[in-house]
Amino acid sequence: MRKKILLPFSVLFSLCVSGQYPLTGVYNQDFNLLANSGTAAILPDGWSIAESGAAADGFYTAGNGSGSAGDTYSFGAMSNTERSLGTLQSGTLNPVFGFYFTNNTGSTITRITVSFTGEQWRLGTTGRTDRLDFQFSLNANTISSGDWADLDFLDFIAPVNTGATGPLDGNAASGQTVITGTITGILIPPGNTCCFRWTDPDATGADDGLAIDEITISPGFSPPSDMHYRSAGSGSWNDLSVWEVSADLSNWLSATELPTFYSGSIRIRAGHTVTYNYFGTADQLTIESSGQLHHNGSRFTINDGTGDDLVIQNGGILALSSANNPPFFSGAAPSVLVKTGAILRIAAGGLTTLPGAGVHAANYIYEDAAVLENSYNGIGTNGVTYFPNVNQATIPVLRITQNISLSAGAAATTRVNGVFEANGNISFTAAGQKIFRNGIRGTGTISNTASCGLLVIDGTTAVLGGSGALNLSVSGGLQVGSATGTILSLLNDKTISGNLSLLPTATYIETGNYNLVVTGTVSGGSAGSYIRTGGTGGLQLNGLGSAGVLFPVGHSRYNPVWIENGSGHNWTVGVTDEIVADFPQNTNGAVLLTWQIRPSINPPAAGADITFQFDQALQTGGLFTTVPYNGEPVQAWHRTNGYWLAAAVPQPLVNTGGNLRTVKITGLTQFSPYGLARTSLPLPVNLLSFTAEPDGDGSVLLNWELTAFAPATTRFEVERSPDGIQYTTVYAVPGNERGTLYQWKDKQLLKGLNYYRLKTMGANGEYAYSRVVTFRNNKAGLVVSSFFPNPVSGEGKIRIISERDRLTRWMITDRTGRLWQTRFVFIKKGHQSVQVDLSALPAGMYQLQIREGKLLKVVSFIRQ
Repeated sequence: MRKKILLPFSVLFSLCVSGQYPLTGVYNQDFNLLANSGTAAILPDGWSIAESGAAADGFYTAGNGSGSAGDTYSFGAMSNTERSLGTLQSGTLNPVFGFYFTNNTGSTITRITVSFTGEQWRLGTTGRTDRLDFQFSLNANTISSGDWADLDFLDFIAPVNTGATGPLDGNAASGQTVITGTITGILIPPGNTCCFRWTDPDATGADDGLAIDEITISPGFSPPSDMHYRSAGSGSWNDLSVWEVSADLSNWLSATELPTFYSGSIRIRAGHTVTYNYFGTADQLTIESSGQLHHNGSRFTINDGTGDDLVIQNGGILALSSANNPPFFSGAAPSVLVKTGAILRIAAGGLTTLPGAGVHAANYIYEDAAVLENSYNGIGTNGVTYFPNVNQATIPVLRITQNISLSAGAAATTRVNGVFEANGNISFTAAGQKIFRNGIRGTGTISNTASCGLLVIDGTTAVLGGSGALNLSVSGGLQVGSATGTILSLLNDKTISGNLSLLPTATYIETGNYNLVVTGTVSGGSAGSYIRTGGTGGLQLNGLGSAGVLFPVGHSRYNPVWIENGSGHNWTVGVTDEIVADFPQNTNGAVLLTWQIRPSINPPAAGADITFQFDQALQTGGLFTTVPYNGEPVQAWHRTNGYWLAAAVPQPLVNTGGNLRTVKITGLTQFSPYGLARTSLPLPVNLLSFTAEPDGDGSVLLNWELTAFAPATTRFEVERSPDGIQYTTVYAVPGNERGTLYQWKDKQLLKGLNYYRLKTMGANGEYAYSRVVTFRNNKAGLVVSSFFPNPVSGEGKIRIISERDRLTRWMITDRTGRLWQTRFVFIKKGHQSVQVDLSALPAGMYQLQIREGKLLKVVSFIRQ
C-alpha cells in the first residue's frame, strides 16, 4: 500500500479552477462540461489537476484514446459531449486529478460512500494490468500536498489487458467497471475539508488511458459503531477483514466498518501487526504483548476518553514510521501509556528533536523499564530531555538499535531520565553535556569528539554495563554523581577508555563481582565518593610505572590503595570488610579488611610498593589499639594455597589525620589477597606439613612446619597411639616466635605400627588436630620413605633410611612380571637418596623390588 505519492519531477503544474467545493449533501458529477476538443483548463467546481514532468503544462486534452502521449484527458468520442476525466502516464508526464470539498452539511461526517464508473479508453501494453489509484486526505490543501491514505477498494483496475494495443471505447460495457465503497472510521466536523485524488502509477510498458465518470459522493452522519473491536489478523488498519466486532467481548463477528474513538474498545492482539495509514481517531486502544501497530502515514489521532487512551502492554510495540508526524491528540488530556517492557519505536526523523514535543510530550506516560526505541539513523540531542515527566523511581529505557550516522550533540544539554541502551554505534559531539540519569548499557560503541562535553550519570541509582565500548575523549570523559548522591552498579566487566570523575557527595560505583577498567585517570575519590568493591570485582588501572597511582576503592568505608613501581603492568584492586584468621589465631590484632591486589603479570617484573589506608578506630580488631600492641609495627600477610604467609618486613603506621592510618609495604612480589596485623598478634598459625621418618638409630623423627611464627601462647602436643584410636601425649612444646620449623625424636617406639597426630592449641583453649601419620617399628631397620617424582619420565630418586650398612639387590619388573633391570646397591647406615635411571623403560606401570635375604621392599611407580 502506498503511504504517500511523491512527485519528484522538475516541473509541476497544479490547476484548481474554483477551490474547495461546499458539500451540503450528496454530490454527483458526470464531467460532460469538459472540453470535447483541443485543450482546456476549466474543470468542475472543486476539481483540479496536477502534472509533473518535462511535458507538464497544467492543461487537459480532449481525446478518444487514439493518442499515446502522456497527459490529463477529457476522454470521449470526438466532439461528443459525453465525457470522462482521466489520465495517461508517460516518461515525460505524471498526471494526478482530484476533488477537494468543505463539509458544509452542518453535521459531522462519519462516513462517505463513493461510487463511480471506471472507463478504459486505451490499451497501452498487453499482458499486465494498469490502474487509477484512489487516495484521500483530511489535511491536504491541494492534491499535491498533505498526507494521503490509500484505499485499494476504490481503485479502478483496467478491465482490458489483451488484444490489440490502441484506442478502446470507454463507453462500452467491456471497458467499464462500476466502483463503490464506503470510507468509514473518519470524522469530518463542519467546516473541515476532505480531498480525493486519483493517481496514475507507472505500469510496465506503455500505460493505458483510464478515466472516471458518473461519480457520486454521499456523506453519512450516523454515529460510528460502539462495538468492541479486536484484530482478526495482520494487515492494514483500513482493511475491514483485519477487524472483528463484539457487543459482549465474547461473541465475535466480522467488522462492517472501521473502528473509531466511539468503539467500546480496540485491541491489537498478540502476534498481529496492523499498519496505519489513515485518518482515523482511536480511544481505549490496547496493543497486546507481541502485537504491533505501525503508524506509517496520514494522521493518527488519539482521543481523550475514560482512562488511558492508548496502552502498550509488556512486549507490545507502537512503531512511529512517518517523519515529523507523531500521533495527534484530541480532547483535554489524551494519553499513551507505555507499560513496563513495552516498546514505543521511533523509525523516522523529526519525532525526538523538539523539547517537550513529539514523544517527549506530556501525553506520553512511561512506566519503569518502558522502552523508547530509536531505530532511525538520527536522534534528537539539542536541548532535548527524554522522559521529562518521570520521577526518580521510574526508570525507562532509551534504546538505539542501529548506528547513528547523523550528528548527535549540540551546545545545549541532552538529558535522558532513564537508562541509555546503545545497541548501535553513536558518536556524540558539541560542548553540551550528555546526561544519562540512570546509566549506560548496550552492545554498541559510544564515543565522543575532542570538543564534546562530559557524559554524565547523575541518578540516585544507575547501571553501567553491556559489551559495547565506551571510548571517550580527554575533555568528554564520564562524570558520575549528583548533589544528592549516586550509586552506580556494574552489570558486567566494563572498560572506560578515557577519564572517570566522581562528584564529592555520596557517589559510589559498586563493582560486585565485576571489574571496572579505566584507561585514563580516576579523580574525585574521597571518604564520601569511591569505587565500592565487593565480591571478586575491583578497579583496574593500566600501565602503572614507578610513580604512584591512587586506587580510590573501599567497601563500607574509604580504603584507598597507592601502588608504586608497578613495572608497567595493569593492576586490579578491591577491598572487602572482612578478614579470616587461621586457627588458632583470631583477628584481635588485625585490620578487619582484605585487599585483593592483582597485577596482570604475577609475580610482577619487580617488587611493588603498596600503601594501605584504614580507620584504626572502626576497622581494626579489639587489641589493635590497646597497650602493649598499639606501638608495634604492622606485618603484611599474603594468602596463598589457603594459608596466610608473612610478606616483606613489618612497617610502622603513619598518622594521616584523625583515626586514619597508612602503612607502606615495599618490595611485594606475590599478590592477592593481602591483610594487615600487629606483629605480636599475627593472623595465621597454619600447619603446612607433619611427617614421621625413621632416623636410622631405631627412633622416628617427627617434623612439622608452620606458615608463620607462632606466639608463645600457642601449644603443640605430639600424640601417639598403637591402634589409631586411643592417643597419649608424648611431647609438648610452646610456640616459637622466631621460627616456623619444629622437630622431635621419638626413641621409645611401640612395637609394630605407631600412629602420630599433632594437636595445636590456642590461648583461648581452642584446638585442632593434624592429619594422622604412621611409622612401622621394623627390626630389620630398612625403610623406603619416598620415590619421586611419580610418575617419572627419566631419572627417579629413592629416599632410604637404614639402621646399618647392607648390600641389596634391586629388580624392576612390569605388570606381567617381565624383568627389565637388575643390579646390586650398597646402602649405608642412616638417611640417603639413590638415583635410578629409568629413561630406557617404555611407558607403563612398574615395581621396584629391593631385597636382602628375606627382607623385601616393593615400590610401585609409573613411567610416562
